[in-house]
Amino acid sequence: MLVKSPAEFVVGTLRAFDIGYDDTAPFAGVFRNLGENLFYPPNVKGWPGGPTWINSSTLLARKQFVEQLFRATETTGPQRMQNGMAQNTNANAPVQRAMARVGQGGVRFDIDRWLARYNTTPDAKPGLSIELQLQHAVLPLAPVDAIETDSTGSAYLEALLMDPAYQLK
Repeated sequence: MLVKSPAEFVVGTLRAFDIGYDDTAPFAGVFRNLGENLFYPPNVKGWPGGPTWINSSTLLARKQFVEQLFRATETTGPQRMQNGMAQNTNANAPVQRAMARVGQGGVRFDIDRWLARYNTTPDAKPGLSIELQLQHAVLPLAPVDAIETDSTGSAYLEALLMDPAYQLK
């Protein structure tokens, strides 16, 4: 079973959905929470990979990452810069708090534009054809969990990202 590494999961998600971000530093904390401390492998061989990437805490962290991306759709714009520096520059602030603020301006997910590729909107209920197009665009195989057919476009996309099949390569 080929499970996405934390780097593949996070970077792949950011690229696949054209996620905008102001700073990459919070993502290092996400990688750590998912079990991959970048540039610090457990040994010279690297990380074991595969099913070892998935356990109860990392699966929860993956779910929280997806939820944070969907909270980023609710923001109005990027974090404002002041004199070329972000407003909150406290270097001692924990990465977890930085990721908690991610939906408040650090990360931007233009779900309207992304769903427009499939002729739907976040509030519209996609038809079967659009649902199948979204499944093929997002998942490497059929969804494991049943998804409500009367979901909005946004809810359907979020359900696809929460599906266990999204964790696979």
